[in-house]
Amino acid sequence: MILNPILPIYIIALLAIFIVALSVFCIIKKKYRSVATLRRILVLVFLLITLLRPSLANGTAQQVSMDVTLFLIIDNSNSMYVEDVNGGTRMSALKKDALKIIRSFPGAHYSILVLDKATYTLLPTTTDLNATIVGVDTLGATSSQDSLGSNLNDLIVFAQEGIKQYNKKHPESQNIVVLMSDGETTTDSVDAISFSSFKAVSAGLVLGYGSSEGGIVPYFAKYTNRGVVKEENQSCSSCTSKINEDYLQKVASNYHFKYTHSYGDIDTALINDLKDTAKSRIDTSSNKSAVSNTEFYWIFALIVLVLLLWEFASSFNVILSEYEVKNK
Repeated sequence: MILNPILPIYIIALLAIFIVALSVFCIIKKKYRSVATLRRILVLVFLLITLLRPSLANGTAQQVSMDVTLFLIIDNSNSMYVEDVNGGTRMSALKKDALKIIRSFPGAHYSILVLDKATYTLLPTTTDLNATIVGVDTLGATSSQDSLGSNLNDLIVFAQEGIKQYNKKHPESQNIVVLMSDGETTTDSVDAISFSSFKAVSAGLVLGYGSSEGGIVPYFAKYTNRGVVKEENQSCSSCTSKINEDYLQKVASNYHFKYTHSYGDIDTALINDLKDTAKSRIDTSSNKSAVSNTEFYWIFALIVLVLLLWEFASSFNVILSEYEVKNK
């Protein structure tokens, strides 16, 4: 069995000490020896087990033998929710590719950097594969009121600085960058590739999403410059967004990254090229492997829920009995 604590171990340790102390106290004090007390202590015990996040190893996968950090740089602006990729949204295609890429680097470090109404780090660097998958799954559209347009340059500059700072702390890391966007920039200077080169990056890939015909942006957005085709209504209550492959190709060329137009079915060969370029060979000659786990901590969380419902039902019965006595 493998433990992957959800909280810092010292907090879990303090909770364990509290549970033990409470149990001893209840045993010593006879008046606290009851089914209700036992039930409440069990809630704490199973909560403790849930926080330890136990799992079982159910197989192995090849592990990247070198220290690899995968940076996913994701455009989450409103235009990414246009439905012009095989009947689905650009974001749904992006998520399929992102999950395939992530799972192709077991044992690596992962980070997710995002642009919507602003640039931010969605997921700080972690080795937790499941947390990275959840991070991708939770991406959602910016509300129409918050949409101020998007500038992919801002995201790239933000990513450059983040990777630069990371490399100072981890100079041994082989850093891989995957930029995923429709290339649409709806603020000034859309054609400018003015940012400096990515430093400390071993390999990179630019993935473009969307169609040349485009589609209607599903949320109100006052896009005031290039990158969208405006309708007759100048306020742009509905805009047609198209993939800007020229921009994405310029970005890829600037950094000597590969570019491909994706439909959510990224070729495994492209992922392997990333590994080869980063010189992160898969170690098949040793016993090093990444363990694939089956998590079952949710079972204990479910037990906690059942016990809490039992507690609620018992408390409700007491309240109901007291009410009936008062009204007799």
